[in-house]
Amino acid sequence: MQRVTKTIYESFMLLLVMLTLAGIWMDHAYNSPIHWYVWGIFVVDFFTRWYR
Repeated sequence: MQRVTKTIYESFMLLLVMLTLAGIWMDHAYNSPIHWYVWGIFVVDFFTRWYR
C-alpha cells in the first residue's frame, strides 16, 4: 500500500511540474497564483524529505 501511495504522490508532483512548465509561455492572470502554490508545495515537500 505504501508503494501505491508513493507512486500516486510522485505522479501528482510530476503533474504539477508539467502544469507549471505549460504555464510559463501562457500569459493569463491565474498563472502567477498557480506558480506560487506549486512552489509552496515543492518547498513543503523538500523540507519534509530533508527532515526525514
